[in-house]
Amino acid sequence: MIAARTRFDALVVHTKGTIQVDVKEAVLNAKAFVADVFADEQIFNLGLEEVKFNDQGHIWEITIGFSRNWSRNALLPGSDERSYKIVRVREKNGEVISMTHRDLDTFD
Repeated sequence: MIAARTRFDALVVHTKGTIQVDVKEAVLNAKAFVADVFADEQIFNLGLEEVKFNDQGHIWEITIGFSRNWSRNALLPGSDERSYKIVRVREKNGEVISMTHRDLDTFD
């Protein structure tokens, strides 16, 4: 029997033997998903913005930010416009189940 750790620790193994995805693995899955889906748009500056865990659905809600080539600001290098996506990842197996746009004008 292996004692469960918090969700923000390393991989969690419960006494029932089910393996669950920790925050680091969930973030890696979310980043890989976004990079793959937007590969033809040559995104850059891909990065983690925020992480929230939904206890009711056992879902990681991970906000990933990135920039696109067409949103580059030639006058102010480094001030590229960013897009934000919320990627939802199942805790039990790390599967990405959805991706939605994150509107910065609304706060949870």
